[in-house]
Amino acid sequence: MINLIRIELYRFSKHWVFPVMILLSAYFSIAILDQFFSSKIQINSFLDNGKTTFENSFNIGVRMIGPIMLSAFFIGSDYSNRTLQEKIANGHTRVDIVLSKAIVYSALSAFFLLLTPLFTTGVVTYVNGWGGDFDSQYVTRVILLVFLSYCSSVCIYLLISFICRDISKTLLVSSVFSLLFAELGDLLKSHSIVFRSMYQFYPTSQLSLILSESFSQKNCIQVLFSITITSIVCVGASFMIFNRQDLNQQKGSRLK
Repeated sequence: MINLIRIELYRFSKHWVFPVMILLSAYFSIAILDQFFSSKIQINSFLDNGKTTFENSFNIGVRMIGPIMLSAFFIGSDYSNRTLQEKIANGHTRVDIVLSKAIVYSALSAFFLLLTPLFTTGVVTYVNGWGGDFDSQYVTRVILLVFLSYCSSVCIYLLISFICRDISKTLLVSSVFSLLFAELGDLLKSHSIVFRSMYQFYPTSQLSLILSESFSQKNCIQVLFSITITSIVCVGASFMIFNRQDLNQQKGSRLK
């Protein structure tokens, strides 16, 4: 599986999605910093100092477009390009294929999701300072848990890509899911007990807990439980679906 991970990383470094995700991270950073440099006189802004920026810039929102694109063009395209068939023909098992995809995809997605808040925090801290005593343990703990939270939360798009088996369908379904779950979450959870439970349990819903300075051992167990269960369910379901697919009958998407 290590060889598969190396192959996936090499493919990604050569894929056009790589520079696009870099540009997207830069764009979101510039959009936030434009508010910072044009409205520095505002009081109680989350851009007042590095600490408040750090505590308020991890919400995902529209930044999820990067992982959605990656799931479609980096995973969904493997069906149309017959990359999956070639890996199986070379002796790789389906479970190794799914695990390598999950590891590389989730880690890369989480890394790019972290770029914008970390870069923004760095610039604000350089200009206005941290705004108090710098707590390295707090910052390290938040970055680590947020990274794991991002890794787990994007696994749903991995599952969608294995279900859709097509670039355009993966883009559409993932975008609709992101819209319903992220943008309309507050509305839906107020009308559905089931959705409220799912929404509150989802890893990205734990961000406010992770960013709390009064983070306890109980909170840590809750966050790690959410991350672990979500990852196992999404990756496990991806493998079950992929294991039942007859790749010789897959047409896939013609988009490349």
